[in-house]
Parts: sequence; structure tokens; C-alpha cells
Amino acid sequence: MIIQSLETPTEQTKFIVPQGATCFAYEPSKELLVSGGPDCDLRLWDIHRPEKPTVTLVGHTASITFLFVQDAGEKIYSMDQKKILKVWDVRNRVLLQTFSQFSTVLAKALPACAYYNERDRELVVASNKLFVVACCPAIALDRTDGDSHTKPVSVLLYNSLYKLIVSCAFDSFIIVWDHKMNRKMTIISEAHTQTKNGVQIPVEITAACFDEKQQLLLTGARDGSLKIWNISARTCVRSFHMEEDSEVTAVFWQGNRILAMGWNHRVVEFAAFSENDDYPRGLQWRKLHSDDILCAAVSGSLPGVMATCSYTGELVLWMLETGQPYRRYDAANPRSRIPIQLHPEESVGQKTRKIAPRRSIFQLSADQFLQRRLSRIVMPSGLEQMRLLSIQALLFLPTRPMSASFGTLLGSLDNGIVQVWSHHPDGEFVGQFNAVHMAGDRVLAMTSDAANRFLFTGTALGYIKTWYIENRWIPDEETFRVNKPWLRILFPFLLHDVIPGRAKRSVRVQPKPWLVNSYQGHRSCITGLVYLDGSELLLSSSSDRTIRLWTLGGRYIGLLGSPVHWEPLSASLPPSDGYRFRVPPDLQREVSFTTVKVLNGGNDDHHGHRLKTTIPRVGTKEHSKHTQPMQTYGEALREPILNSGVLKLPSKEPILRDIKLERFLPRIPVHGHMVDFPVKPLVYDRKVESILERTKSLKFMEPPTEREE
Repeated sequence: MIIQSLETPTEQTKFIVPQGATCFAYEPSKELLVSGGPDCDLRLWDIHRPEKPTVTLVGHTASITFLFVQDAGEKIYSMDQKKILKVWDVRNRVLLQTFSQFSTVLAKALPACAYYNERDRELVVASNKLFVVACCPAIALDRTDGDSHTKPVSVLLYNSLYKLIVSCAFDSFIIVWDHKMNRKMTIISEAHTQTKNGVQIPVEITAACFDEKQQLLLTGARDGSLKIWNISARTCVRSFHMEEDSEVTAVFWQGNRILAMGWNHRVVEFAAFSENDDYPRGLQWRKLHSDDILCAAVSGSLPGVMATCSYTGELVLWMLETGQPYRRYDAANPRSRIPIQLHPEESVGQKTRKIAPRRSIFQLSADQFLQRRLSRIVMPSGLEQMRLLSIQALLFLPTRPMSASFGTLLGSLDNGIVQVWSHHPDGEFVGQFNAVHMAGDRVLAMTSDAANRFLFTGTALGYIKTWYIENRWIPDEETFRVNKPWLRILFPFLLHDVIPGRAKRSVRVQPKPWLVNSYQGHRSCITGLVYLDGSELLLSSSSDRTIRLWTLGGRYIGLLGSPVHWEPLSASLPPSDGYRFRVPPDLQREVSFTTVKVLNGGNDDHHGHRLKTTIPRVGTKEHSKHTQPMQTYGEALREPILNSGVLKLPSKEPILRDIKLERFLPRIPVHGHMVDFPVKPLVYDRKVESILERTKSLKFMEPPTEREE
């Protein structure tokens, strides 16, 4: 390849490409040159150093015939002779996506030509058919900040070792984020795949967790597959299955053991490393659930306890050391315990629980199967009536001791209620509270800070709520003192409202736990919450394919993966008061005034400006219609208000007319706009003399003299 200047033809820059180049693209803003050839490799060149390429991207299996650069050199699109299109990330030097639809639809024997329209950001491919494909369409930043994933986000984790965020989604992508700089550190595409009809398709990731050293990542998918990843090297260390076609809903890494559960109705234990695995197919724990396991949680205190909940509301507490259950509850009747038989064969003749009949997933259509499988994201109306008392999320409070007098386990129900239990063997149901303020809403995600002072909940309608729970479900609850002035400074939600919103009205009869913050963070349901204690940041993931950053008080910082960047954040300090906070563009138009107040940090000028058009001015006819008379002892004031015999009210001043000066003249005739006031002479009245004489006749006490003092 040769680059020649049009002004000085003698100046040439030669690039030596093995086997030649069939296509190339140039980005002048970054002086980036990309070439592709028959050797199936993409080469990135610096035009000032033509000796060798700076980066070589390998991934194609046929000669590259077409390529183009997008977003000022951030992405590269390349197509080979097999009509397979690949998308590359230039900054991270990794493959983002592979599109093989062209190879299955277009004729293999015929060559294909392509053209990229930069204005519409569309790729046109022509062979025996003509295709127009949108390539990362431009984002309307006045309506949205973009997306973090291409499909709903299912898992959101924080790695305390590397201080990075890890997210997994239904697009089978694992992305490692540097949330402080809004930068993608690692991208793993097609993490879980399966082959159907000879075509390899990605599988949705439904659960994930880290090992105790925070170095390895364990992921579980919809088809029951489990994989261990080295996220720093982007390699899969181990792959195994829990059960075929059985969705994994929760995974935990405890020491050298891996616990997986899901649609198989039971907990399966694996060895963390294959050389120590005596049970390659997993060791199945005792079956105590009559339906699919929806959620689970592990306590951080000793002894280790795991809680699992099924589709029908059965809550089972397990000892992690022995794998034996010791308590069993029902969400419909939490105050009573379900007995656990010591021997499974003893429960053969007992009466089983009646549950609603369910169809097999293999008897459902494609759309119905998708809705059943993604039950945390979309809930059909038919299944909604069958899940009124199932638990959607579980959370342990690790700082609280394992005592019968402490509430340590929280579970959210489908009706918006959060129940609290004590996971002590002698413990029981402690209490419950309503965690939603909208009809049909429910809590899908919960998390807490390290000290368990605050409880953060995310609902199906996209609301994020913060509860103060430090003084709740403890023995000395009544004597615990709360620093309320500090909380009012920290949370703008607690500022006084002339008209309280629905969130405040819903907790009037519920003084504890204290609701300290409530705002709408997403347009769709929230699937994950992560709180960072050092920087006091809250991250939320949603089925709207976004991951957003919030402060503890509810101020919006930004969206991971958005082209709108923000100021660098600190890992140990919260954002300062002068930080440039924003309001999400998709939440600027259709949110409540409570959300507007929280997003603006207590400054509701923006919302007040919108209300000015609806409030009539004082003194107008519209105001007089809406003004109610003042009430005094149940009756309206009557004229005259004061006794005219004692004090006469002054006459009202005449109403001045509006004066409009004629500004187009060189001189303004002010005398023509003067107003004449009616002047009345003072009238001498004899009644005034009689009042003065009677006043003088009264004997008032004279002031004391200096001698008397």
C-alpha cells in the first residue's frame, strides 16, 4: 500500500503487506489505517511508522473483501468472502460480535459487494439478494444515553480486588467495566453457546458469582451449563453442566465447593476444581422444594447458612457445612413452620401441597417459552395469578449476629411485601413491611451497605428506594437513637413537600423502617443493585439494557457504555458537591415531582417552572374562583370586620390604570400620563371636640417625677 500527497507527489509512504491488500480504510482524526487481505488478518497501521503494523486482529477464516471504520476509529467492521461480518473494538483490541446471517441467506457461489452509508450508518450488501443493515445507529442524546448491553442485563457484580464492575446479560456477553472512567476493560462474547440444527447460537446468562479470592468468575446459563472464567485473561478455565435444559437461577462459590440451583428443584454441589471432583455430575442435596428454585442467598456470618426459595413460596434454610436443612417456612403463612422429616422415605404417605398446574416448557410456543424463561423480566397475566406469594429476592444482613432476637433474612414477595426472618434455629418470622407504592409493583433486587444501615430495593416498575434499617428488628429497637438531621441533609427526599408524593403517603402508617429515599431510576424493571461503600455509589441494572450510577442521595452520574462521559470518580471518596450531576434524558418528561426533586438534589426549580403555568395568579378572576373563604369557628367572616363606630377604615385608593409610554418619540410627554387624585378638604366636626373633652375629664395616673424616683 502507498500513501501519496496530492500537493507533493514525490512524498510517498509505503506499507508492506504480506500477500497484498484487498481493502483498506483510513481515519484522518486518529491517523489510523486499517488493511485487510487474503491472509484473513486485519492490520492497524500508524502512518508515521510504516515499518510494521501496530496491531494485528485475527479472527476471519477467509479473505477479507470489505471493511470500514466507525465512531472516529473506535470500531472496525470487516467482511470476508464467506459473507461473515465481524465487529472489532479498536481500544481493547477484541472481537465484539460476529454476524453470520449473510452466509446463510446469500448464495455461496456468488461474490458479494458492499457499501457503507456514513450519514445513515447503514451497510448495504448485494449478491443474489440485497440487504440493508443498521450498524450501531446514531443515538439521540436528547432522548437517551444509550445502552450498556444489547439485551436485558441479568447479573451485576462488583469485584473488590480489581475494583471493577462485571455485568452479564441475555446477549451472552460478559463485560468488565471501569465505572470510574466509563470504560470497558474486558469483553467476553458468546460466553455460553449451544448448537441447534448445526448452527451455534448464544445462550442467556442467568446467574454469576466470584470466588472468595475475587480472581475467578462463575457463570450459569439458561441451558444448565456452568463455566469458570479468568476475567483478566478472558479464558474459560472449566465447563460443566448442572442439568440439561434446566435454567440456573443462583450459584455460590464456598471454599472449594460450587453450589448451583435452578429449575431442577434442588441444590447441586460441585468441586471447584476438576482434579478434586469425586462427583463429576455433581452431588445432589436433599429435595425439599416442590417447584423451581427462583432465588437464594448465603449469609456472611458464622456458621454459614444458605436460604433457598421456590416458585410456590417455600423457604428452606440449609447449613453450608453439612448441607442439611434445619428450617422450612411458607411465604403464605410465615409464622408457622413446615416440619422437616429426618428420613425422606417417611414423607411418602403424607399429604403434599397443592400447587397450581403448570405446563411443560416443551409444550409451549416460542413466545410463551421466552416469557416463562424470562420470568424476572416479563410476566404474562396468566402466570401472574399463580405467583402471588412467591419470593423474588433474598438478602442476608451479615453484620447482625445469628440470634433469635435479630432479624437477619429479608425476602420480597410478589405483592410488594418484604418479610423478615431470623435464621437462628430458634428464630422465627420477625415482621414485614410494604416496600412499594404503586399497584402491581414488586421488589426484584435488594442490597445493603457494609454496616447494614441502609437497605436498597429495586422494583419491577424501575423505582429505587432506600430504607433506614439500623434501628429495625433488633432487641433495643425502642431505645435506639437516630440522627435524623444528618439523614435529612443526606437525602433530599426527606425535605418538606407542600403536597406529599405517593411514596411518602404510602408509608404514613408504617413508621419503621424509615423510607429515606425514593425515585424512579429506570423505565423498566430493575434486575440488580450494587452499593460501593468507599465512594458511596449505587449501581443499578435493568431489563432496559442499561447500567446506571447514582449517588447515595439519588443524584444521577451516568450510564456505563454511554457516549456521554462524566468526570473521573474516586474509589474511596464520594462525588463532591460541585460535581456535574445530570438528569437521565428518558426520565425528564414523564416522572413524578418527587423523582424530579431527588434528581435535582432538592432543588425543584425545574419542576416548579412547569407548575407555574397551572397555578393562577393572585388577584385574577381565576384565582377568586378557586379561593375558599377563611373559616372562623366554622363560619365565614362577615362585613364589617371591625366596628366602624370605634375605628373607621380608610377609603380605598383608586386603582391606577396601566401607563404605556410612547418610546418611538424623541421626547416622552410625561405630563400627558399623570393621574389626578380626588382631593377632599378636611371637615371640622363637633363630635371630635366632645371626644377630646371627655378624654381630658378622665383621670389618668401621671408619670412619676424624678424626686419621687
